[in-house]
Amino acid sequence: MNQLPPKSPFHCVAVPVFVLLACAFLPAQAQNRKQVTTADDLPRITYPVAGSATELVTDAAKFEPFADKVRGDIEKILAEHEIADKATLKQFKG
Repeated sequence: MNQLPPKSPFHCVAVPVFVLLACAFLPAQAQNRKQVTTADDLPRITYPVAGSATELVTDAAKFEPFADKVRGDIEKILAEHEIADKATLKQFKG
């Protein structure tokens, strides 16, 4: 029969300490986020596009940097804002 190796004393102490630190840290992070109750509370972002929209979506050399910028902005907004309204969150995430 397979037996699990004995847990080290470090493992028995490290996990509870990590959990306690995470619990103490996470509420502080959530308090720093801006509250969003409607889509109007989200920041508006515009992106300059050189050429046509068709060129943007069909040319990988143009689309990839554009998509990276959009993805970065979305991730930043999600990190900085607490979106309470589920419909707004769903609309924002797509």
